[in-house]
Amino acid sequence: MTWYAAGLFLAIKLKSGNQDVFPVSENVVIVEAENFDKAREKAIILGKNEALSGNNLTYCGQPAFMEFLGIRKIKKTHSLDDDEIGSSQPKSGTEIIEFYFEINGENDLNNFCDGRRVQVNYVDDDE
Repeated sequence: MTWYAAGLFLAIKLKSGNQDVFPVSENVVIVEAENFDKAREKAIILGKNEALSGNNLTYCGQPAFMEFLGIRKIKKTHSLDDDEIGSSQPKSGTEIIEFYFEINGENDLNNFCDGRRVQVNYVDDDE
C-alpha cells in the first residue's frame, strides 16, 4: 500500500442571502491506498464527511454550512531520507504535500514570513 496526501477544498456558504466573500480552507489529509484512484475515492469520502460536520455554522452572524468543493491535488508522500516515494509509513520528516506560489517583492516576502497578510499568486506546479 502507498501513502498519499490529498488537498481537500471546503468553503463556508450562507444558507440564504447574498455572499461576496467565501472562506475557503484546504485541509491536507493522508490516506493509505492501493493506487491513485483508490486514494482519490477515500479522499472524496473524507471531504464529504468533513463538510457534513459543518452544518450548524454561522458566518457574519448568519446561518451557514460547509461545502466540499473537491480535491485540488493528490500526491504520493515521501520521507526526505527515503528513495522511493510513497513507500514508507509517514514519520517525522515526511513531506505530506508541497505548494508553490509567488510573492511580489521582498517586503511582502518578509511580511509573509512574519505571518502577516500578503497577496500571493498560487501556481499549480503539476502543469
